[in-house]
Amino acid sequence: MNPTPALARRRPRLEIITVIKTFAAVVAMNGAVANAQGTVDFSTFIPDKVNARVARPSSQIPLIDGHYLGQLYAAPPNGTLAAIGKPIPFRSDGHRGYIVDGGAVEIPSVAPGQMAQVKLVAWHISLGLSYPEAVSKGQGEVGESATITLRTGTDPTSAAPLIGLQSFNIAIPIPEPGTAVVALLGGLLLFGRRRR
Repeated sequence: MNPTPALARRRPRLEIITVIKTFAAVVAMNGAVANAQGTVDFSTFIPDKVNARVARPSSQIPLIDGHYLGQLYAAPPNGTLAAIGKPIPFRSDGHRGYIVDGGAVEIPSVAPGQMAQVKLVAWHISLGLSYPEAVSKGQGEVGESATITLRTGTDPTSAAPLIGLQSFNIAIPIPEPGTAVVALLGGLLLFGRRRR
């Protein structure tokens, strides 16, 4: 049975539309794969997996709190570490000194499931909104973990925990001597020299 002339004219048009839709779907899928990035779970405390508390040594406040920010730096192996994600405040509750709700963070230069190097940096919020800004002020109240290497997750639901991340201390600010102290020390040195 031969199709009617009207149906015969429609069939090639339907096939072209189907081919175009299929091509668009393949391009979209390839784009999604090409843009996929490795992921890590920005939590410094996961029972039986990660326990990396950040503290202030020799202080009346031994553990840092919400006045401090933490951010991950990451790169492919042997790459240059760069900030990823956004700065997150440390907890002030029973998880003081930890970040437990940073969520999945993508590492732009690392493909899903590939190896990456990662470290945690921390600083007092009064020193700025970024770690380099805080460090540049030279006032202490900054710190960073050792760099770890791990295999990244393939999507936000399989983000790799920061296994191997170790606790570290924030540098204590070293107060600069005031003018009076410097003058007093200078006077004592001169007085001591005259007596000889």
